[in-house]
Parts: sequence; structure tokens; C-alpha cells
Amino acid sequence: MLNKELKLVLAGVIPLSYFALLWGIPWGEFSLFEGKLSLSYFFDLFFALTVLYLYDKKNILGQLKFPGTLVRVIIVLLLAYLCNLAMTKMSAIESPFAFLDNPALKLLILAPLLEELIFRAALFECFAHFGLKPKIQILINAVLFSLSHGFALLILSEMFHGFIYFQVFYTFLLGWICSKSRISSGGILEPILLHFCFNGVFYYYITQ
Repeated sequence: MLNKELKLVLAGVIPLSYFALLWGIPWGEFSLFEGKLSLSYFFDLFFALTVLYLYDKKNILGQLKFPGTLVRVIIVLLLAYLCNLAMTKMSAIESPFAFLDNPALKLLILAPLLEELIFRAALFECFAHFGLKPKIQILINAVLFSLSHGFALLILSEMFHGFIYFQVFYTFLLGWICSKSRISSGGILEPILLHFCFNGVFYYYITQ
């Protein structure tokens, strides 16, 4: 596959390319099933798998390690509960989740799987080639994960902007936990589980 020097160059180009495409393409105009499924989901999958292929990463799952996994699951459940509790106290926050078509598919399957493939697999692999200390790598990953949710400001109504700002805050915390989990577990299986649990709490609240 690629030599060491080319992998290092791509490690810098790939994250910039991802965000340029994410923010530069009007994804809201491209969808399937009468606008119910954005093509951005397919873009994320293609992008992540391409990066993992270029870096010849075959084993990206890692393994669940108890009791660490259980502790992190409890932490993300508590974080999600506190986030939903805070939103009920802030009248300026209107969540768009309640208006999603097929929220179970998008919150419980697509988001945990595709976002972890992008951030805790593809982009994590890129930054690993810079020889960064784990804490710095975790911080960068969490910041990028958080900022990626700000993209919604470009496509959602202004009535949801308060939620997006709040989401940028809580996804930084979730990104931090999932990034630490990526290092601790050696793969993305545990981060996907944590992301699923976090979104599961949001799904519970919007379906009540």
C-alpha cells in the first residue's frame, strides 16, 4: 500500500478534505426516498472506508474490556440524561430530533456507526501518524467531532440554532469519552456502543 511518507502527507490532507466536502457541498439538496435520507450518510461511509483501505486497516473493532466499558457506558448515559434535563429547563432550545424521519434509524444506527467510522476510525488513524501524545490526539478528535455538528447551522432553520450551539458543547464531551474509549479498547466497537447508548437516551425522550 502507501509508503510512510505518503501516509504522513495524507494524514494532513484527509481531515481538511473531509471538512471541506462536508461544509462545502449543500447536502440538504441531495437525498433519497423523497428527502428522507441524505446522501451525506453514503458520503461518510465511502470516505471512511476509503481512508481505512488506504491505510490498510483491517482490524478496527477492538474489544470490550470490563469493567472499563461498563463505567464508560454509565458515564455517557448520565451525560445524555443531564443534557436532556438541561434542555427541558432552557426554553430557547428546540430540538430537531423530534422532527426526524425514522429517528430510530438515524439516531440509533446511522449516527453511531458512521460518525464513529469517520472520527474514531478514519480521522483517528490519520492523526496517529503525527506521533501525538494520546491526550492531544483525544482533544483534537473531540474538537473536530464537536465542530462537525456545527454544520447543521447551514441547513437547519434558525429556530434550531440554540440547540445546535448546545449540541456543539455536549458532542465535545461525548467525543472526548469516545476518543478515550478508542484508545482504551483498541478499536471502534466500544465507541459505537457508547454513542448508541448516548443517542438512545435522546431517542427515549423524543418518543415519549
